[in-house]
Amino acid sequence: MKKSVLFLLTFIMLLCVSISCFANQPYKHPDYNLRTVKEIHITQIDNLEGEPARYFKSDEHAETKVLAAVLQAAGKQKLIATDETQKPLPEYHNVKTSQKNLAPRDLEMRVTINHFGYRTIRVPGHFEDYTTQETHYYYDKDGKRHYWTEDVVRQRWVPESFHPYAQLSLIYNFYDLSDGTLVASFSDSRNREYENAPAGGMLNRSLKDCFKKIFRK
Repeated sequence: MKKSVLFLLTFIMLLCVSISCFANQPYKHPDYNLRTVKEIHITQIDNLEGEPARYFKSDEHAETKVLAAVLQAAGKQKLIATDETQKPLPEYHNVKTSQKNLAPRDLEMRVTINHFGYRTIRVPGHFEDYTTQETHYYYDKDGKRHYWTEDVVRQRWVPESFHPYAQLSLIYNFYDLSDGTLVASFSDSRNREYENAPAGGMLNRSLKDCFKKIFRK
C-alpha cells in the first residue's frame, strides 16, 4: 500500500514538473530554422478589446504602447524591427515547397490584443488578525517588581477598499513573407495586483519571453 501511494505521489510530481516545463511555450513550424531571422516587419496590431466592462478599464493607447514595446524589445534581441502598420497588409501567393526559403532572414509579425488594461478589485470590510506584544508585571515576596512579555493575537477592523489589478493577454504571430505560412506563434497572459498599467514591466517581460523562446540562438 505504501509503495502504491509513493508511486502515485511521484507520478503527480513528475506530471506537475512536465506541465510547468511546457506551459506557455511557443509554436514553431518544424520545417523552419528561425535562428537565421534578422528582421521582423510589424504589419498589424489588432485590438480585440470589446466594450468597457463595469470593473475593467482598457488602455485607450494599447496599440501605440504595444508597438513601441515591440520595437524596443526587438532591438534588445539584436533584431531589426520596422513599423509597417500604416501600409496595406501583404498579399500572399502559393509557393512550391521546393522553392521556399526555410531559413528566412525576414518575417512578418502581427500582434493581437485580447486584453490590455486593469480591473478594479473590491475588498469588503473585514476583521484581520494581528500579533502584538503585551507586557505583564508582578511583584515577588520581597516587593520587587518583575515583568514578562508575550505575543498576543488580536483582531482589528479593516474598512472596505478597492485596488487595481493589471491584466494583459496578447498573441504574437510570425509569418513567412513569401507565402504567409504561420512559422511561429506565442500566446501570453499576465496579471499583477496593485498596478493599473500593463505597459512597462509586464509588457516588456512578455515580449522578452516571446523573442527569446522563438528566436533563441
